[in-house]
Amino acid sequence: MDAKRTDEPGTRRLRRVLVVAGSTLAALILVAVAVYAVAFLMLAPMMQ
Repeated sequence: MDAKRTDEPGTRRLRRVLVVAGSTLAALILVAVAVYAVAFLMLAPMMQ
């Protein structure tokens, strides 16, 4: 059973790009949720 190596330079670069893209996407989602929460907290007293 001679499996192909999965730690080739191209695969390693692709994995790094995917990790960076995923981290950036998660950070943007967290920022959007934080902005939404702050806006909701600021506007909630005016909606009564």
